[in-house]
Amino acid sequence: MVAIWGFIGPEGAGKTTAMTWFMEYHMALGGTCRSFPGYELYSPHGALVQDIDIKELIRMSGELKNVVVGIDEIQQFNDSSRHMTTINQLTGYVGMQRRKLSLGIFYTLQNWMWLYDRMRWLTHLLTVCSDLHFSPWGKENHIRQGEYMSIITYDCKGFLTGQPWSPLTSMVLRPRELWPYYRSYNVIDIFEGQERIQIKKRLTVYDLNKAEPTFEQIRDASEDTPPVGLKAPRMTESEVELYQRLSDQGVPMSDIREIRKLKQGV
Repeated sequence: MVAIWGFIGPEGAGKTTAMTWFMEYHMALGGTCRSFPGYELYSPHGALVQDIDIKELIRMSGELKNVVVGIDEIQQFNDSSRHMTTINQLTGYVGMQRRKLSLGIFYTLQNWMWLYDRMRWLTHLLTVCSDLHFSPWGKENHIRQGEYMSIITYDCKGFLTGQPWSPLTSMVLRPRELWPYYRSYNVIDIFEGQERIQIKKRLTVYDLNKAEPTFEQIRDASEDTPPVGLKAPRMTESEVELYQRLSDQGVPMSDIREIRKLKQGV
């Protein structure tokens, strides 16, 4: 399913295994997947899946149409403690616009509250993972740790069931069978998500004071570097206050300019 899908659970609960299973299923049906840095994924035929970084993701090019992007340990890139940083805002915009490209985002993390809140609200499905070794059935049958994983998926927004947080069919996975398709012990670079992103925004200025500039604008203009050979005397704070009082008393701007020229000895 091309949606925003989270996989949560404690350490060793099978989050990456579960995400890999659904990404392999997507590729088996003819879909395309991409993986974020630190998550090494292989196709059902053993080919290394092409990776993708945050800069390529936020551009949202047409090449990402019907693509599922897998992000292991998403808090490295979309941490709730970095609220309203540029990188969080941009990934939030991607989450809101992704449906126009049918772009899927699958992610894992241990605690859902670590994720930026906008991305949490945009999540369609949330899968809770656990190791059956710790269940009563696992203890009774002497199931080894990591041998069987239980996953229960919830429809967060009612996208499939019409009822928010409705549980869907649970599954049991054997992680060992999925190990050839991903590397679960790759170290994710802790500095990968610390890259500072700066946007140079387009600037549009509506100057409503062209006819009668304010005294602050006149003063600021006088402080600009004048052409070579010319001197532009600066207005002091006291001059600004004086001219402002004259203006408040109804003195025309043309008279104030003459007063200023006389004061400067022009």
